[in-house]
Amino acid sequence: MPALIAHHIHGLSVLQTRLDAPVQPGASVQPGAPGQPGAPGQPGAPVQPGAPGVAIDALVPDDTTRQAFLVGCQGPDPFFFTLFDRHLVSVRRFGTRLHERDMAFNVNSMLDHIACQPIETAGVLRAYLAGWLCHFTLDSVAHPYVYSQVQAICTAGAAGLDERDSSEVHMQMESDLDASLLYRTLGQSIATYRPMSQILLAGDTTLSQIGMMYHKIADRLGEPAHKDTTFVRAVCDMRLTYRLVYSPNGDRRALLGRIERLFRRHSQAQALSHRNATPDVFDFDNSTHQPWVNPFTGEVATDGFAELFARAVKLGVTRLALLTSGARGEALVGELNFNGKPREEA
Repeated sequence: MPALIAHHIHGLSVLQTRLDAPVQPGASVQPGAPGQPGAPGQPGAPVQPGAPGVAIDALVPDDTTRQAFLVGCQGPDPFFFTLFDRHLVSVRRFGTRLHERDMAFNVNSMLDHIACQPIETAGVLRAYLAGWLCHFTLDSVAHPYVYSQVQAICTAGAAGLDERDSSEVHMQMESDLDASLLYRTLGQSIATYRPMSQILLAGDTTLSQIGMMYHKIADRLGEPAHKDTTFVRAVCDMRLTYRLVYSPNGDRRALLGRIERLFRRHSQAQALSHRNATPDVFDFDNSTHQPWVNPFTGEVATDGFAELFARAVKLGVTRLALLTSGARGEALVGELNFNGKPREEA
């Protein structure tokens, strides 16, 4: 991921952005030359003119579909927060498989399921898929930067860190990127913004409809332990986790860290807990545009998180327009996975 606040704000930003050019039926997100729109890790190919424009608002005509869209903006991440499921290992493995496998399979599986649903249910699930595409877009654009920094920090041995600590460093980095984006876009800090009063607000009926869709995908992947209620429980556990780690004054955050370090090298709970940061504390957003290397392509870039986020918003708008025009599979998602790896390396 980036973490949940960045994905939420990204989805809202996509909805608030309008296309400058209409969408050509059959257009797709195609790879291009390095450094150009459509290159691996770069925005998609420009939307082609020539057909009537597509109103993205049609994907979210009411509050129910809007909340489904915003849940979709968290992608498959809720599966990683599963706590109270006797098939916990299997559920988290399913989340990993969704992140790492061919994205065209994921999208086509959802579209196939949506096509068989009643109109109202299909509208909710289509809105969820639109949000899911936004999640995928931000992840695939931002993850090469995140992984490059995690690798650099762990390799340098800063604060005694090494490759064993990459998960916690990854979580801490994305938690701080959340705080950076929250301040720069909304002018708020975690002290005034309670994530669980803003995010993952969809009702049980909506979550159940989404859960049934994931159940069908799990069947295709040979995951028999995945039930139609698994996604609902995963979202509930994600909500609970972020309520437990919410610590605007830092006291609970520090306590959780001390407790978890009794039996682990570093604390994932503390890394997940957002710091009540001020602008001079944002260590990871690369606002000074220092060079970094894409670990999957070897390309050197200087983009900060703000530039990557803006790029992901533009690409998200393109993908939602393509979704409404009937695009499927690779034409819709391109050749990267969630990590930003080109398909041949995924």
